[in-house]
Amino acid sequence: MKNQLFKISPDIIFTIKLLNFFGIQSLQDNHVFTKQDLIRLKTKQNLTDNLSDINQFYLPCKSKLYLTNIDEKKCITILRQFLKIHNYSLKSNQKYINGEKNLIYQVIPILQNEKNKNNKNYKNNKKLILLFD
Repeated sequence: MKNQLFKISPDIIFTIKLLNFFGIQSLQDNHVFTKQDLIRLKTKQNLTDNLSDINQFYLPCKSKLYLTNIDEKKCITILRQFLKIHNYSLKSNQKYINGEKNLIYQVIPILQNEKNKNNKNYKNNKKLILLFD
């Protein structure tokens, strides 16, 4: 199967190295993080320092798009792309921390994510029958 992002499919070892920049030890780690955690962990700086390693996987046109002007949002996008190759995703939820709304992220298997989406759709698509006397 051809990939629209990568010329070389990222291996699991490099993906785990990337996860370490986000404070996550493995794909099974239930640890959550926020953008503030990425600033504290200097994730942006770590990705910038390893840009040549990351760049080897991307197609040239996609590397220009995703690997220039890296900020915390692009860091999360890059991680999502690498996780998707290995059938994992980032689940995001809103949470109030010290009275401030933040997005928290957690690595989950894609199958689990699809199951949650299907349950939500099922709840929202209940059939309703109206009877008029």
